[in-house]
Amino acid sequence: MAKLECPKEFNSTLKKMWKYYSTAEFADRFQKEDLQVFKQFIISSYQYNLLADQFRIDGYNVTIKDKHGFPVVNPILKPMRDIEKRVSALANELGFSPTARKKLYKKLESSKKETEMDLDSVMGDILCD
Repeated sequence: MAKLECPKEFNSTLKKMWKYYSTAEFADRFQKEDLQVFKQFIISSYQYNLLADQFRIDGYNVTIKDKHGFPVVNPILKPMRDIEKRVSALANELGFSPTARKKLYKKLESSKKETEMDLDSVMGDILCD
């Protein structure tokens, strides 16, 4: 298990998010490979929050007026949707949703059973020799 040390380049907001999410139920089981995914999750969540703040400032308007006064789709919506999909995928990969946690529990249980079966077969081979 890898220690969840916050990257030094993170600003204070990202550090707070890191601290909050690093206390999640599965965070203590992250492997070294998971840390990069976790970092991407924090950064993407931060980006989403920035866009959501701007959307709120725009009055949650799906359409806004362009420079000629014509209504257009708020340009913030597409990047918000893209980042939301990325955050959701990363959260699932890290086990932050109930469904993902359930899958991780099943993986851990099957991995534990496989390890026990491997140990039993090794012990059986040793004892039979």
